Amino acid sequence: MNDTVEEVKEEPKKWRMTIGIHKGTLMSRDRERPKEKDSLEECLAEVAQAEKWYNSIGYYIWFANAIDPDGKNHALHPGTPYV
Repeated sequence: MNDTVEEVKEEPKKWRMTIGIHKGTLMSRDRERPKEKDSLEECLAEVAQAEKWYNSIGYYIWFANAIDPDGKNHALHPGTPYV
């Protein structure tokens, strides 16, 4: 019998980020589904791109947070105040 040990490669852990939006009022708040990214830099780039997109259709960033692979929460955007 041939006893071989297979090397198990773990997938790199991902960052989970969420962006919340609003249209100037408390009642207009909404948020995206969480997205997985490979790094903090990718999360920050996603927030910058999302802010441009949402501003172009009349929305603002309510919040943007990411949870790193170790479970620590990071605020990615200070949030835009309500009008």
